[in-house]
Amino acid sequence: MIETLIRNTLIADLSLTALVVQRIYPISLPQNPIYPALAYTRISTFGRELHHAGAAKVAEARFQLSCFGNDPSQAKSVATAARRALHGKTLSGGGEKIFWCQAVNEIDLWDTDLGYQVALDLIVAYVES
Repeated sequence: MIETLIRNTLIADLSLTALVVQRIYPISLPQNPIYPALAYTRISTFGRELHHAGAAKVAEARFQLSCFGNDPSQAKSVATAARRALHGKTLSGGGEKIFWCQAVNEIDLWDTDLGYQVALDLIVAYVES
């Protein structure tokens, strides 16, 4: 799954793990999380390619990286490190291949339960397995 490749890429980035250590979670944060932290989720899959012989096994997906911090600056630092780890990159590993990642949107958010957050959206073009 490309989610695993994305997570492994984030964990391998020293600038990001200097901030979040191993606190990179699928879909949502655990109860009573320690900040800073990051959660990633696939928002949608679209753009499945076709050719004359049928499905090309190439697709695009939108992922959201929810970057949390104890204050706005810390959340933005996590988002910046995550963006630098993935934006413009070609990735492969574990039998998965991502042709490119593009950061397309970034939003500052506040939630009374979760606190400060930057939501970073990425478009990822990849080979479907």
